[in-house]
Amino acid sequence: MNNNIFNDIYLGEKYPYLRPYISKRNPYDSKVFLVGINPATPITPIQLNIDEYIGLLKNYEKFMEFYSKSRGSQNKIKISRTRIGINSLVNWIEQEFNTGVIETDIFTYPTKNVKELNNIDKNILNKSVEKFWEVLLEFQPDIVILYGSLALNEFKKLVISKNKEIKYYSEEDKIEYIEEKCPYAKLNIGTKDVNIIACRHLMYYGNNGNSFKKLRENIKMIIEEHV
Repeated sequence: MNNNIFNDIYLGEKYPYLRPYISKRNPYDSKVFLVGINPATPITPIQLNIDEYIGLLKNYEKFMEFYSKSRGSQNKIKISRTRIGINSLVNWIEQEFNTGVIETDIFTYPTKNVKELNNIDKNILNKSVEKFWEVLLEFQPDIVILYGSLALNEFKKLVISKNKEIKYYSEEDKIEYIEEKCPYAKLNIGTKDVNIIACRHLMYYGNNGNSFKKLRENIKMIIEEHV
């Protein structure tokens, strides 16, 4: 494990830690990236010291336990709609294809809601995006699944800023139509072409993803043909 991934996730006592990624399995054996806009449950140095936090990131079950307790202490439901959708999709992928999933975000800086991102210092946001890019290059997934229009749009901006070669297979703007395309794009990161697909926000996925059947078909197609 490259522990450099966890460098620079401490931003200061008054800021939450960056969250580079979490994964149930060895991230180097995880072929799928599941990418949102940013984490929604901040964890601060007041709650955990840096070593405790890094230990939490490396232990998926303990992270989820802490996550639920943290939300409960804030009088929130212990598992958000988005987390329900993420858990359901991740479980399906891991059980169906026996491969791990890395859960990460374009902005690895957590906020209570996405609107708060607008109030965060640009230098911090840029650092948080660089951390995502570092994670992407380190683990070299075969598939990146971007959920939600915000994540998709920020990913496009990031690819442009990195001057990376990417080929799009659809000119659609609406996420509902982009979800139908498989793959939506292919991104070259050095020696590898990564399949990119995108879908509606996973807060709409629910426990079984009934309205995301096409997404699952597309994931299955890519894994079976390209992985």
